[in-house]
Amino acid sequence: GSGKSQLCQQAATAIAASLPFMGLPTIGGAAVLISAEDSDKVPHSRQRRLNDTLGVTMRDLAGRLFIRCLADTDIFLFSDGKPTSLANDLETQLATIAGLRLVVIDSAALVFDDEEISRRRVGAFLRDLNRRAARLSCAIVLITHTSKGSDGSAAKAFSGSTAWVWHARSALLLTAQTNDEPAVLTLIKANYTKAGIKTEMRWSDSGVLELVGAPDETLARMGRRPVERAVLDHVAKAWSRESPLSTAPSVKDRYLPSYMARHGFRAADAEKVMQTFIDT
Repeated sequence: GSGKSQLCQQAATAIAASLPFMGLPTIGGAAVLISAEDSDKVPHSRQRRLNDTLGVTMRDLAGRLFIRCLADTDIFLFSDGKPTSLANDLETQLATIAGLRLVVIDSAALVFDDEEISRRRVGAFLRDLNRRAARLSCAIVLITHTSKGSDGSAAKAFSGSTAWVWHARSALLLTAQTNDEPAVLTLIKANYTKAGIKTEMRWSDSGVLELVGAPDETLARMGRRPVERAVLDHVAKAWSRESPLSTAPSVKDRYLPSYMARHGFRAADAEKVMQTFIDT
């Protein structure tokens, strides 16, 4: 309930759209989200909110963002001390995706069919995931649940064996937002940097996690899509000619959607952009 799945889907969307994530640049490419917990409608509803916030469309993400919901299917990737044939099939399919950067698996409890308190077996599972990530040249994020006795330390963060942390390359702990405190993402274990980095976030009115204290990105998002850039460009040129474009359909020659249609864009797309800019 802290927003783990939401945050990972947000990261996947940012990578697929080549956009920054939580104030950090990303290396754009393909991203895959495999959800063993949610039905189709949950991540799809989430995706609509994310697209509206980031200013992207599903057309922008086509061939780069892949979401598979398998809540009613057993998708064990590790069982009886060894990887399953499904894990090998999954890697084979992932290897066909060009520019793969990120794979999110949600969650550990539903893909690990073994003893979660066994250090040896958990370690073997995570080593297997690490090897697959290396072969695929991507990052694999495995979502897991916190321990009921979690104190925020690396040793007691997650339920089951401590191997869930120590055999991963890094571990991040997300604590939920309260009425008084923001949500906090803490790097509790890291192989390649210093642990302890904290990122404070809050839920926006549209149901998306955003950085606390970050400047309003609404204006920065304008002009990110080709049709938006074209609209802004034509609006500016019209002003320079002292013949500004209009939002009123009655002004036929200068009505923005009709004007953009005469310059090679779909009137419906231009109208949607116009309405977004008006609302902003």
